[in-house]
Amino acid sequence: MAIRRFRAARGTTLVAWALAGSACIKANPAFVDTDGDAASDTNGDPASDTNGDAASDTNGDAASDTNGETSAGCDQGDDAGSETRAIDLGTIAAGAPPGVTHGTLTPAAQSEWFTFATATSEGGPSRIVATLRTEGAAELCVFIECVDAPGVPSLLCDGGTAVSQSPLGRIGCCAANDVGLLEACSSDVNVFVQVSASGLDACLPFELEYRVTEPGG
Repeated sequence: MAIRRFRAARGTTLVAWALAGSACIKANPAFVDTDGDAASDTNGDPASDTNGDAASDTNGDAASDTNGETSAGCDQGDDAGSETRAIDLGTIAAGAPPGVTHGTLTPAAQSEWFTFATATSEGGPSRIVATLRTEGAAELCVFIECVDAPGVPSLLCDGGTAVSQSPLGRIGCCAANDVGLLEACSSDVNVFVQVSASGLDACLPFELEYRVTEPGG
């Protein structure tokens, strides 16, 4: 092994080791850490690490990481932000006790979808009712489709609600907190419920209650 000395400013000396004519540099472990902090990490990218905090994560996106939180600290839960990925709540019969579910809107996911099925009553149209409980401003929409009767279904929105159409063309009613509609399907009904908000900069948890009343109820 040969030792070569190089003269630097102010009389200091730099020492390099050369082996068989090739320079070998030994990394100092002090400059590489494995604690997963945002300043330095195992992949050498300060924008992402392995500690799962909101400031830095494994996908390089500071808005979301492996612990399921957004930059606002929201639990994202299921990916139900589109009509095609609606959370299935099962089947509810007319006159059965109301169903209740919960969700959270986030700055990155300002819409959440749910779906359930109900059977058409022989006594006439059933009334589908949904109630939204939240501490912030949000919109509630209920859309329906007749299972055995493709096309635009016949429905009647309660007073104070507006007729609307879903992104996939289903017809329904929208309001701020309570939505009710009479369906006139001759077959079973698939119901799609959307909870949405705009301009969020923090989490918005909500509770959704849904039920189907007997004809005339």
